[in-house]
Amino acid sequence: MATQPQDIFGPLSNTPSQLPAPASLFGPSAGAQAPSVIPASGSPAPTSPLAYIRDTLPPTTTPPEEQVINKLKPDSELHRDTLQKLNAMFDFSHKEMEKNYYRWNYAEQRIQAWTSVQDYKKIMEPYTGTDCSALAPPEPVSVIVPYSYATLHAAATFISQVLLGQKPAFPLMAVRGTETDRARLMEIALQSNLDAARGQETLWQFACWDPLVYGFGACKNPWEERQGKTIRWLGGQREMATELTFAGNVPSSIDPYAFHPDPRVPIHECNLRGDFMFCEERISETVLKDMEKAGSLKWVKEGLEKNKTFDRQNYQDQNRRRMKIGAWGETLATPANVVGFRTIREGTVRLVPKDWKLGDSDTSELWKFTWFQEQIIQAEPLGMIHSMHPMVATEPASFGHDFMSMSMHDMIGPFQDILSWLVSSRMENVRTAINNQFIADPARVEVNDIRDSPIGRIIRLKQTSMGLPIKEAIMQLQVQDVTMGHLTDIQTMRILADTITGVNDNMRGIQTSGGRRSATEARMAMQNGASRLSQTAIRVSGQAFQPLCQQMIMNIQQFMPEKMWIETTGDDGQPNSQQITPDMIVGQFNYQVSDGTLPYDKTALVEIWKDIMLGVAKDPELRQDYSLSKIFRHVAELGGAKNIDAFQNQPTLGAPAQPTAGGNPFLTGAEANPGEVPGRMPLAVASPAAPM
Repeated sequence: MATQPQDIFGPLSNTPSQLPAPASLFGPSAGAQAPSVIPASGSPAPTSPLAYIRDTLPPTTTPPEEQVINKLKPDSELHRDTLQKLNAMFDFSHKEMEKNYYRWNYAEQRIQAWTSVQDYKKIMEPYTGTDCSALAPPEPVSVIVPYSYATLHAAATFISQVLLGQKPAFPLMAVRGTETDRARLMEIALQSNLDAARGQETLWQFACWDPLVYGFGACKNPWEERQGKTIRWLGGQREMATELTFAGNVPSSIDPYAFHPDPRVPIHECNLRGDFMFCEERISETVLKDMEKAGSLKWVKEGLEKNKTFDRQNYQDQNRRRMKIGAWGETLATPANVVGFRTIREGTVRLVPKDWKLGDSDTSELWKFTWFQEQIIQAEPLGMIHSMHPMVATEPASFGHDFMSMSMHDMIGPFQDILSWLVSSRMENVRTAINNQFIADPARVEVNDIRDSPIGRIIRLKQTSMGLPIKEAIMQLQVQDVTMGHLTDIQTMRILADTITGVNDNMRGIQTSGGRRSATEARMAMQNGASRLSQTAIRVSGQAFQPLCQQMIMNIQQFMPEKMWIETTGDDGQPNSQQITPDMIVGQFNYQVSDGTLPYDKTALVEIWKDIMLGVAKDPELRQDYSLSKIFRHVAELGGAKNIDAFQNQPTLGAPAQPTAGGNPFLTGAEANPGEVPGRMPLAVASPAAPM
């Protein structure tokens, strides 16, 4: 489906004031357009609860002669001054960030156990000939124990279960008690937005995995509106229309190597306290040209011509990243007949327009910029009411007062090296003992027999050794096994590393000794061993999820179309559609920071509900207030049973109802009360022989 390219950080300044009715997620829309005049104190009340918010936005359409990007002509003085300021801030951040590049790259290699495609290539080179039947199998290689990968993945899995193992992923609390229902609707809108934008992958990458490897994780959160082709049936015929197919937040993770925040403040506070936040992204030339045609960018052609040399210089950085897949020394150069990808820089700056000669305002505000190294292609006010840089970062291991921090991998990486050495030295010692090293007198022993007979060898003595003791001619070298204690050392080092990280065998999915345990026991063992990882999850929740959720809430309130259709799941487990309008979600909502505990999984919930069902079944008073059949249906659905209603008995008219044990399948014998269904009126069945 073709889509119209939209702005990187938000709605386009020249987006048409009226958008066609959408066909999917966010429903029909007239856009988020409104006059840019702030209502006076005596003005009449707005017709919509969001009218005042929208009235404070900058104009959605600006005359071309007044658009700042049109004033930033290539090689003009204003463009040169603005570009110098942007590049100076970018270089300032890049200089601090690149100090960590080799540490991160070393961590990536260690996590993947230094596995390289080139290693296998060298091993297979002797076997690529026409006759390789006489070749011996490859020599054993040293083993690298991937302890870092196993531990980091277990920790990231636990954090993701705590933060992402529930729906909605962003639980909210209304500031005012009267807005509780609106908070529930906003939760539904946020979850629908995450599902449509594949936000779960972004949250895993920047909030769970990257902080453990690099020490921090970052993502950007633009608002996007996409148009595409949809199909409708009118009058029995298929018709195609161009409509708004998506409108919402699109959070996406940022490569740590491409992230450039203000280095004067801690990374997790940069979106509030920093003066700028930038990132790099590689985009196809075709997409850039389409965005220029759509009006979101300008001077793209000039920028592409100016930055050919800059992109060639970037190949070295790409080569460093490609080491992860074993492409040593290979530069990823685009062939001449293939459309190239270009590196752009994008981000927001807190500035005073009058000081930068971009406007008349003398009050600081956030502006968004997109530029090549030598050409600005976008410059305009951000226009988002949350007043934050539209990026979010988290540093769960930070001391809280400095820029950049250590990661969990930095702490456990040396333990992997020690474990690998212990295993490799043990294997080498055993290999040496098996190889049967000899000390021989070449004047008395046929040396070629020792060399050419690796297995089942027959060693011949020379005639000069006839009648002499064999031990004086050849003797096996005794190899003492000094690595017997390495196996114990491996266990000791692993326990020490686990103590540092807080990751235990339960989190890795390893069944400890002691026999079989129930799901509840296993869950409690994992919870007790994850107290420190729970604190990490709490910190990630407060540093990353809280500001991201706040940005998404305010973007939805500010930019969402007039109507939005979303799919929800009711209390009965059945999906249904619900329409939300802007006035239904207006209000102030706070994200509830996670308490670090694991949400109940379905297995545990089934056990809980089974106990509830048995309790209701055995208590006549509870059966008057609760429907046993509905509880049974809920337990079946939690257990994974599908279409349980298809097996429900339907009463047949004209036949007497078959009594059950008081409607209670758990009571038998004397406890049963035939003919009566607790909590229900008895069925009145008309009989042909009965008088009317």
